[in-house]
Amino acid sequence: AASKLLMPDGGRMFVSTVNRTLSSYALAIVGAEYVMRYLKPGTHEWNRFLSPEEVRQHMEQVGLQQSHVQGMVLRNPPP
Repeated sequence: AASKLLMPDGGRMFVSTVNRTLSSYALAIVGAEYVMRYLKPGTHEWNRFLSPEEVRQHMEQVGLQQSHVQGMVLRNPPP
């Protein structure tokens, strides 16, 4: 499997993605792209955001397993 090429010694891989929720749509797409203009409009495609369960399923398909899942919340956006 590809995971053996990435981590032949059983190492760790860190995965980060935006969860597909209404708040992620509001913050990542509407807020960051259209309101604050931090990113070019169209940068994100909400239907391509992944839920933690979808990430787990993709990992299992290539022989990886999750050991820890942690959410992140934006508290203070940059000026």
